[in-house]
Amino acid sequence: MRPRDIPALRRRGAAVMLCATLLATSITARAEPDLERIRAVAQAGDHADALAQLDARLAEHPDDRDTLFLRAQVLAWSGDFAASRAAYDGLLAAAPGNVDYLFGRAQVWLWLDEPARALEDVRAARALAPEYAALAEIEHQAVAALAARQPPAAPALGLLEVLALASWQNLDRGYDDWLSGMVAGRARVSTNTELRGSAAYQRRYGSDDVDASAGATWFGGGRFEFGADLGAAANADFLPEWSGQAHLLARVAPATSLLLAYRHAQYAATHNDTVSLTAEHYLDRFRLAYTLYRGDPADAPYAYSHVARVDYYYSEPNWVGVQYVIGEEAESDGAGGLLVSRVEGAAVLGRHALASDWSLVWALTWHEQGELYQRAGFDVGLARRF
Repeated sequence: MRPRDIPALRRRGAAVMLCATLLATSITARAEPDLERIRAVAQAGDHADALAQLDARLAEHPDDRDTLFLRAQVLAWSGDFAASRAAYDGLLAAAPGNVDYLFGRAQVWLWLDEPARALEDVRAARALAPEYAALAEIEHQAVAALAARQPPAAPALGLLEVLALASWQNLDRGYDDWLSGMVAGRARVSTNTELRGSAAYQRRYGSDDVDASAGATWFGGGRFEFGADLGAAANADFLPEWSGQAHLLARVAPATSLLLAYRHAQYAATHNDTVSLTAEHYLDRFRLAYTLYRGDPADAPYAYSHVARVDYYYSEPNWVGVQYVIGEEAESDGAGGLLVSRVEGAAVLGRHALASDWSLVWALTWHEQGELYQRAGFDVGLARRF
């Protein structure tokens, strides 16, 4: 989850970009008069006309780097940051040591709210040209954004993401393997509302079950959010017949949030209520989180468990994390009841972008359910953004 202070970054970044552009214009003798005329058109605010003229030049000279460079700049000035970043990618693939290209892409990464990548580019540029003064301001902006990292604002209106996930778990003590497959989706349907839903098939204890859920989250000005979900299972041999949960999140500081959640799970012969409190903090490229769970299974004492997790964002939007679980947990006995036992578990998990809209989601897990069994396995899935 990432911070969003884009307007301020854009204002400061625009000033730096303009200064750097003027500097480059004053010292670059190789620029053709025609390109300077197109640059003036773009700086006057007519980006569409400037882009049309640049595209016409590229139709005749598709490998003209001066034209390609100005086109990448104009795309950024027009607000089409994704297209500008792609244009800079192409320029840097052909000339990876070009400081101007690195500077331009670093600025675009900032406008795309990806300061970690901006910092990578600007430091690469400074290593090549330590006297390039404009780079210092971009580096300062990137470092400041990372230092004050906070969870992102709610997704943009119209965002749709679909996830398909498969899981395999191997159990000891003679138990059959656990298998599952799930499809989940979420969509931003208004300025303050997100809807989500899922459907899953699961096989445990030699039985099959299918469940579905639906929920929504309401965002309150970037400081609060409230969500609720309902779910139900078809057979309920080992899953709850139905479940409901609600959560309230408060961002108590720019990089710190607290999440309070409640869940009720109604099984065939019993029920379980769980309250959890999560504290998370963003520090540079790291997300640090701790969750305390208190389970209240029917006819059994409270069961407490603890989850500690650290995620590392090695390159936006890619991350890898480690998680450790210890305590007590109520687990289905496969016959409509619950068993409370001591648990310990660990996982390594992450997300890695395969393309601009596709990501690989994965996890390697190990879990010990007291004296009942140990299980180990993996999750793997694909996420697609539209």
